[in-house]
Amino acid sequence: MTRVTSVLNKERGYFIVEAVVGISIVVVAFLGIVGLLTQSLSLNRLVSDQHVGNGLAMEGIELVKNLIDRNCILNSDPLGNDPGEWNHIIEYVPPQGTYADGDFEVDYNDDWLVPTQNRFLRFNEATRAYGYDAGDNTKFKRVIKMDIVPPESSGAAADDELRIKSIVTWQSKGQSFSLELEDHFFNWWPSCPIQ
Repeated sequence: MTRVTSVLNKERGYFIVEAVVGISIVVVAFLGIVGLLTQSLSLNRLVSDQHVGNGLAMEGIELVKNLIDRNCILNSDPLGNDPGEWNHIIEYVPPQGTYADGDFEVDYNDDWLVPTQNRFLRFNEATRAYGYDAGDNTKFKRVIKMDIVPPESSGAAADDELRIKSIVTWQSKGQSFSLELEDHFFNWWPSCPIQ
């Protein structure tokens, strides 16, 4: 009998060891999955913010393009300045007398670029659009940098090329992020006189 009891006790010992090893493997696998999901959700927020930032930067370039096209089509300046200036897309003439070279902001319903006020863009749930007038503040800021490219560096005629940079910045999880897109616009419409 003692031999049978001895064999049963040894088998019980193996079962406990096997159970502990099996449970350990399951716990380690579960913790790995939880860690992977946590990191994935964190990266999902980062990718989402970059996607929105990229869209806002592209929208900034597109809005400037629309203002330039509008000026050429209208062939006049609503403020009563010299008519037909294709590159006159800002709200005022700076003291230095140029229509470019500065930091601006633009909204989808604006007729002009306005000097930047370092404001956060707002998201309007009703229109599903970003702007400065209505909606909830977001983490995004957009600045439009504009300057006239000198003819000697571009090969274009004087005042015939604008360099536009759309810069979107935001903060997420204690880090600052910035996205910059650049485009160049030319006086593409020959009948649109230049200053």
